Amino acid sequence: MAIERAKNPERVRLGRLGALTVHARGRTNTAPARAAWEAKLAAGVDPDGSLTPAELDRRMGYALRARMTRLAMARWATRKAAPDVQRPGTAMEARRDRGERPTAA
Repeated sequence: MAIERAKNPERVRLGRLGALTVHARGRTNTAPARAAWEAKLAAGVDPDGSLTPAELDRRMGYALRARMTRLAMARWATRKAAPDVQRPGTAMEARRDRGERPTAA
């Protein structure tokens, strides 16, 4: 399901301002979720708990990079499978490539 963007520019700006303010004050509570995810990652890298903290950190870094690479590859495969989907910027880039000048909306 696609999320529809807000059409009222003022509401968009107010929402952005609110989110930035909350994050700037540190009032988000993502620490428990982040800690649980890191524990799961560490358990996958060192199931018996025998690695030194330095080695565990090094391997967790590689595991994180591998996870993000898998996600990127899955996204790429999905986009490749549906080439007819219009993505933001595609029409504008096509017009630019044809040498057309931008028009006012």
